[in-house]
Amino acid sequence: MSKFPHEITMARYGLSSSDLSEEASEALDDFEEYRDKLSEEKEKAESENRQFALNEAQRRKLLRLSQAVCSEIEDMVDSDGSEDDEPPTTQGGFDLFAWMK
Repeated sequence: MSKFPHEITMARYGLSSSDLSEEASEALDDFEEYRDKLSEEKEKAESENRQFALNEAQRRKLLRLSQAVCSEIEDMVDSDGSEDDEPPTTQGGFDLFAWMK
């Protein structure tokens, strides 16, 4: 299953949600709230026998929220004096729909 950019960043640094700074934790909460909202919309559509697909604005917002978590993690790591790696990119086969399957 494909992962969101912040999941890759967290794995790279060996972080769990309990390890995050307050800012990173808030960004993660924002991401999870939006993802959960979309999941609820998908479930509702399926229960009504309608097809659900993310539109471009929803896809961009998911990526933007995930990348905000990456930025907060990178800031947190940089303030700890750790290595300065680039955050993962979302290009090249990233499947936004994989989490919904």
